[in-house]
Amino acid sequence: MTTTLFRSLILSCFLQVGLATGATPEQTKIDLPGFPEGDAYILSRLSTEELLSAERSESVYLAILIRQGVPMPVRMEAIALLAEIRRTGKLPQLLDGIIRADQSDNGNSAEEVLSDLVGMLMATAPEKLGSVRDSLVKIAMGAQHHEVRQAGYAALILADGHADPAWLLAETSKGGLLDLLAGVPMILDPAAREALYRPVNSLVQGASDRAVRRAAMLAVASVPGHEKEVFATLSSFIHEAVERDAAIEALRRLPTVYWPKSEVPCLADKIVEYATGVAPEARNTPQFKNAIQLGRELTSLLPAERGREVREVLSTLSIESVTIRVIPHQLLFDRAHMVVEAGKPIEITLENSGIMPHNFVIVAPGALQEIGLAADRLVVGTSTGDPMMYVPKSDKVLYATPMIGPRKSATISFVAPTE
Repeated sequence: MTTTLFRSLILSCFLQVGLATGATPEQTKIDLPGFPEGDAYILSRLSTEELLSAERSESVYLAILIRQGVPMPVRMEAIALLAEIRRTGKLPQLLDGIIRADQSDNGNSAEEVLSDLVGMLMATAPEKLGSVRDSLVKIAMGAQHHEVRQAGYAALILADGHADPAWLLAETSKGGLLDLLAGVPMILDPAAREALYRPVNSLVQGASDRAVRRAAMLAVASVPGHEKEVFATLSSFIHEAVERDAAIEALRRLPTVYWPKSEVPCLADKIVEYATGVAPEARNTPQFKNAIQLGRELTSLLPAERGREVREVLSTLSIESVTIRVIPHQLLFDRAHMVVEAGKPIEITLENSGIMPHNFVIVAPGALQEIGLAADRLVVGTSTGDPMMYVPKSDKVLYATPMIGPRKSATISFVAPTE
């Protein structure tokens, strides 16, 4: 899927105000004080359902924009109509919403809202971002939530057409380089990410600050066009046991299609050597599980007999685990299938490295289309705030993760079916 198509899937809703599900024929009139702080307080006391049924006004749209559990089309409706009321473009209202949500004290609720709003920001055409550059600088340097700062730097790079100004800005701000590097995977345009390879890779190779080096490793795995070099670099860290945990995590973000088969056997041996040397009491850490999962992923590229031998060794060290990753900006998972042993415990982790929420559902054989269509109908409904709300209620749904936001993960554990 091209970047333009992906962006259009998000932004097209801005043109479909009449289709948003928040507007209802019968709206409830709410008596508001008539000043911003008072209106915001009264509206904050309403449930999401009550808010969405309230008679529309500027204050109501502002509340909808930053309310948890509001469907994406309804947020877009709020932005579009705030722009009409205030006689501005939609982008300034989107940024105003991001700033308001960032400054709110709503914990996990703010994170959900920010995931939606940041996703809209990153889907904005680069040529439009220049008009709000000053606001982007402010959120990059001063936002409370790390995700907002990261998006600020990513959007700045797109607005400027190159990374130099954002890079200089990051170097003058405490933690700025960490935020900029973490923002690299948020950039939709592959060419813009590819242009960052040289400066990011220079930090992978020579950053004196360990945190910056680790962040650069994770960032370089999302840069297209240099996958062979990236694999070789990250593999060398694993072989030399230097920043091994970060290298393993970064390498697992690189799609397996880019892993050169000629280098896989040696790396698989190194992972087995490392894993078998870890004491049993230390094998329940995320880092160790990452290593085991990398080993299992490597076995799919080994000759059949050698792959079976490696899998047998790894299976004695931990529970069977599989990781499914979202391919950023393509609305796809990185696996077409997985194989597990019937009747054995299994742990499946969904990692969302994209910019939009995702979930993962396992259905009964033959039920894919039925459950998929049922899920599509749920998506256009009004949100209840329940993270499982987009999973159809059906006995044909066997297991499912909740909806998870960008750069989040969720794990489900169960015994694999015997049929």
